[in-house]
Amino acid sequence: MVSIMFDDSTASKLRAIPLSNNTIGRRIYDMSKDIEEQLNDKVRDGRFSLQMDEATDSNKDCLLITYVRFIDGDDMREELLFCKQIPGRATAEELFKIIDTYLKEANLKWEDCVGICTDGAQAMAGKQGDEIRIFLKEEGSDLAHNFHCNKFVKKLAYLSDMFLKLNEVNLQLQGTNTHLPHLADKITSFIRKLEMWLQRGKVGRVDSFENLKSFIEDNKLQNTVIPCMEAHISALQKHFQRYFLMQDPKKYDWIRDPFSASPPADLSTSEEEQFIDVTSDSTMRLQFQSKTLAAFWIGVEKEYPLFGKRALAILLPFATSYLCEIGFSAVASIKTKYRSKLDVENELRVAISKLQPRFDKICSMKQAHISH
Repeated sequence: MVSIMFDDSTASKLRAIPLSNNTIGRRIYDMSKDIEEQLNDKVRDGRFSLQMDEATDSNKDCLLITYVRFIDGDDMREELLFCKQIPGRATAEELFKIIDTYLKEANLKWEDCVGICTDGAQAMAGKQGDEIRIFLKEEGSDLAHNFHCNKFVKKLAYLSDMFLKLNEVNLQLQGTNTHLPHLADKITSFIRKLEMWLQRGKVGRVDSFENLKSFIEDNKLQNTVIPCMEAHISALQKHFQRYFLMQDPKKYDWIRDPFSASPPADLSTSEEEQFIDVTSDSTMRLQFQSKTLAAFWIGVEKEYPLFGKRALAILLPFATSYLCEIGFSAVASIKTKYRSKLDVENELRVAISKLQPRFDKICSMKQAHISH
């Protein structure tokens, strides 16, 4: 407009004038609210699952981040539902109150929620090396003397190997559209490996633990930490079996490939009839080969609602809380010490949402407000 009425030079000078903090804040707020409105419209009156976690940011504010997974058109979508500050103690009652209040205000129904995923485990990550000794020595810590003990270093080498393996499992469970059948496969595989490592360790075979094996061979030592390894691996087995209440992973075979697996034994007569229809449908077979698992079953539900709904009830719930960790990483980038008082929800939603703001609607709303 300025270029037309005046000239390009004047327009360039005007563009160089920075917007005020309030102007930027209002634009972020408007975009955030539009994205939130779009999201709630898509989730409302359909099935969804929630993923939630709480953490403390750089300003020591306790935040609750909640993501939602829902069916959007022909596929599943995962989006940030909200990020709220926890006003009191982060008790289960307080967290439920925050979630319940948001769902009521957004007109989302608890009865449409098919699953809730939270992270109750302690974080396990990292790979340690002898750089720790250098660090401890530079810091003047008495713990540095432990590195003169070969048995201590052997235990540390074993732990560094095991944490690396745990890290690998953790990464395998991350990614978009990670479902319970996928989780069952990876966890079952790791529990079986634990048993293999335990049995091999009992006969002195530690080739699966590279750092430990290298340290023993390089220093021509005897492996005296076998009993400690056995106790630790046994404890890990019990922990994984208790934390991941896994059933036979074969029970999900009919979801992974309905054309090769047998149907579940507890299907109703109508569901089994639809199973026969699906597996006899050559078009469905072709679609299965070209679509994602979620997209395929969403398509099945449209034609065979009983059977498709049963599969989606397993695919829709979150399997891990990885999205919340991504959200907290974004919070750390946005809410710095220079912006410690920032109510981060609007900025976070605009930064990470896959939904695009509807600028035409935002502009028309502003115009209507100005005219009034």
